[in-house]
Amino acid sequence: MKRSEETKEMGCVCPYCDEEIALNPFPYCRPCQVELRYCLKCTIVVERKAKVCPQCGQPLE
Repeated sequence: MKRSEETKEMGCVCPYCDEEIALNPFPYCRPCQVELRYCLKCTIVVERKAKVCPQCGQPLE
């Protein structure tokens, strides 16, 4: 598996532009200039203002 494919599987890519995101201290996409967060249930990266995870439906804090 290529690094980019591994990164996508781990949810470490921006959901908007598919670019790898910086993970420390919070997920942040430099090209989109968007701060993101993780779903605690399925561990994907989601938009910071999302109320529920688009993948599993878990409410986000």
